Amino acid sequence: MSATARPAAPTPLPDSRSARRPSEDFHLQLQPDALTAFDVLLHELNPRAVRADAERISNLARWLSTLRVAEAHTLLDRRLDRAGELGAMLVDSDWEPGDGVRQRATKLLDYVDRDDDLIDDRIPVLGLLDDALLVDLAWPAFASEVDDYLDFCAYRREHQLIGVDARHRSDWLRDRHAEIELWRRQVERAREHYARCWIPDSLFRIR
Repeated sequence: MSATARPAAPTPLPDSRSARRPSEDFHLQLQPDALTAFDVLLHELNPRAVRADAERISNLARWLSTLRVAEAHTLLDRRLDRAGELGAMLVDSDWEPGDGVRQRATKLLDYVDRDDDLIDDRIPVLGLLDDALLVDLAWPAFASEVDDYLDFCAYRREHQLIGVDARHRSDWLRDRHAEIELWRRQVERAREHYARCWIPDSLFRIR
């Protein structure tokens, strides 16, 4: 339902085929139990996600280690910013997420907030890879809800709606549905006008 333009979403993290040769001193150890727990959580959040196996994560870590530090941080931060959008949505009293979204989003944010997860957050740069990957792979399960929420936030700012009021969301829904209905009618009128347009029997007169 989003009507407000937003920055383009980050492209998905590359798979193993995109990974480049790691640096000589690259090392990453993944504990099997932690890896299994990570994959289980991922599929609780997004059942359609690909498997998060050791090969995929290790190749991503190798690829990340070849980037400049600033570039790697930017790549990871763009994904973690999405977790921030989820957090803002959960604490906004004007917005109640759809069925199951709150519970799943809370699980995602709890993981991101942990230091002792699949990859220790204290490891420079690589420590945030598992957090960013979890957000990246789970995001399709949250994208529609968050897009609507961000559009609602833009609407609320535009109309300077202040304070907590359940009518704010109702007003947003009413106006967005009115916009969609207006657009639908304009399309129908354009089609009707085209259908009624007179077309001569012959476009060319031969003498």
